[in-house]
Amino acid sequence: MCCGSRSNSLGLICGAALAFLGFSIGSVLGQTSPSVESVESVGTAGEEWARSNPTSSATAQTQPVVKDNAHPRVSADEREAIGLPVPTWASSARVQPAVNESLEAQKQIIRERPSLAWVQPDRPAGFEGTVYVNVYLHHELQGAFDSPENRAAIKQVQQRVLSHLTAAEFSLIFAFKNTAGLVGYVNEAGLGKLANHPDVVAIGLDDQPRPEDISRARRDPGPKPTPGEPITPKHVERTGRVETAIFDALNDSADGYVFVIVSINPDVPSDASYEQKTAAARQVQDRILSVLTAEEFRLRSRGPTGGVHGLADRAGIEKLNSHADVLAVDLSQRGSIQGSLKPRNR
Repeated sequence: MCCGSRSNSLGLICGAALAFLGFSIGSVLGQTSPSVESVESVGTAGEEWARSNPTSSATAQTQPVVKDNAHPRVSADEREAIGLPVPTWASSARVQPAVNESLEAQKQIIRERPSLAWVQPDRPAGFEGTVYVNVYLHHELQGAFDSPENRAAIKQVQQRVLSHLTAAEFSLIFAFKNTAGLVGYVNEAGLGKLANHPDVVAIGLDDQPRPEDISRARRDPGPKPTPGEPITPKHVERTGRVETAIFDALNDSADGYVFVIVSINPDVPSDASYEQKTAAARQVQDRILSVLTAEEFRLRSRGPTGGVHGLADRAGIEKLNSHADVLAVDLSQRGSIQGSLKPRNR
């Protein structure tokens, strides 16, 4: 991702982040964000949601709080079993007050400690300015909670909400099968959209372990080179900007998603400073993510001066293939974005 002095700078940033562990986001006294209003709900919205989602509530409220959501701790099945707690605040406000407080805390971190914001220990790289939330959705129980009819109805409302958000605004981490809800990272713009979406009952902080992503096709790195022999770059067959193997992986994917690395093409001179490259990269990343819906691309990390890494479906791959800011789309080999920066020299 970086080399030379940039590598040293990144090392300093990461080292500083460890010291930053003593700074608790929860200790920041934030005020409710002026651009995201608490939307009044009618009646006992939380209780109505619980009646339509009988598998949640009881188990979800007894789980231990896990503060580090940046690393996988449970399987998808375990997260499904944990469920969601009843949104008791939904009778008076659609957005839990703690969500707005956490957003204000993020703003303070970005404002006062900008060099530490990208590598916060409680979230994936490049997720500054976001909050890890549960999104509760309107849903009428269709037969048994785990019946095909009920699951289809839940998926339909999930898709409606995700199609209303961009990949820059909401990063989906988990979509429940038997519960009308979503879990993911949302920024301020995304929170505003969710708070005013007719299918959304409530938004609250999620304090549960982050579920693992399903194991997916990754590029075969091939045999290790013999010590002393030069490393020959492996030829990658492409269809446009996209590694051709991605289309085969999509055909074999159980849920229609594959892990990809999106290499970007920031228009910066080769002698630009690290700060200039990070700013340029973020602008390009945001342009790309803003044309993808939260359903088409599920962001997993951002490079400080490079591309993005995440899960893409076929529609997302097609959009990436035609985007002028995208240099290449490759199957993820190790779940990292090392080497995804390929700046254009002037």
